[in-house]
Amino acid sequence: MPALAASAMQLELPISQIVIAGDRNHPSTEALWHECYQRYLPGTVKIPVVPEEQQRLAQMIPFAAEVKQRRENAVAYLCSNFTCQLPVDDPVELGRLLDGL
Repeated sequence: MPALAASAMQLELPISQIVIAGDRNHPSTEALWHECYQRYLPGTVKIPVVPEEQQRLAQMIPFAAEVKQRRENAVAYLCSNFTCQLPVDDPVELGRLLDGL
């Protein structure tokens, strides 16, 4: 029964994607992921775009080719219904966006 309730809930929620572009172990990347993991985000796909794997990922997800980090800082894109908001590199701002989902 819980699986049925969870499935029904998924039908009501918008599908969103969080794309974070940045070096895997960079503090700015870790801070953005930490902000995501502080929330329960059902129906949200989390996509890491790591520079050394970006070309290969872009073959499967063409949008990944366009995602760029700012200088050395990681950048997060929050997308829903095939539209992405402007990228953010501040964890607090990302938190505000996620709270609006």
